[in-house]
Amino acid sequence: MKDDPDKRTGWTRRATCAAVAALVGAGCLGQPRSEAGSDDGTTDSSTVSTDTPTATPLSTPTPPVDSPKVADVLVGLVRAEDRAAYAAANDLDYRDGRVLVVVELVPDGELPTDVPLDIVARGATSVEAYVDPADVPRLATDEDVRVVRPPRSTAPQSTTD
Repeated sequence: MKDDPDKRTGWTRRATCAAVAALVGAGCLGQPRSEAGSDDGTTDSSTVSTDTPTATPLSTPTPPVDSPKVADVLVGLVRAEDRAAYAAANDLDYRDGRVLVVVELVPDGELPTDVPLDIVARGATSVEAYVDPADVPRLATDEDVRVVRPPRSTAPQSTTD
C-alpha cells in the first residue's frame, strides 16, 4: 500500500480543509479576485471596499430629499418615476421638467446661487421660481432657505349671489 501524503505529515484532509477555511475566514489568504483587481494588476475601484476615509468627490452628493424644509408633495415629485403624471395628479405647475415652487428665506437671507432657478416673482423673504425637481433637496439644504413649497392656489374663489 502506498503512503498517504496526509498521513506522512500527520495532517488529515479534514484538518487541512479546516485550516484553509480558518485562514480564508481570517483574511490571511488575500481578497477574492473581484476585489483584488484584474489580471493586469489594476484595481476596480467600484468593487473595492475600505474602511478608511476617501477623498471627497468633485461633485457634491445629492442631499436627502426628505428634509423637513421640503413640502411633502415636492418630496413625492422628486421621488416619482413619472414626474409629469405626479405633478398633474397633485396640481403642481410642472413645465419643461421644472416645477414652480416658493422658496421662503430666513430674515435677511439670500437665495442660493448654486441652484439654477427661473425666478417668476420676488417678495421680501420669498421667491417664486421654476426649479428642476432633482435640485429641490440641494436648495433646501442652504442655510438661508427656511422652506421649499408649492405656491398656494391662486384659483378664483366661487362666489354666490
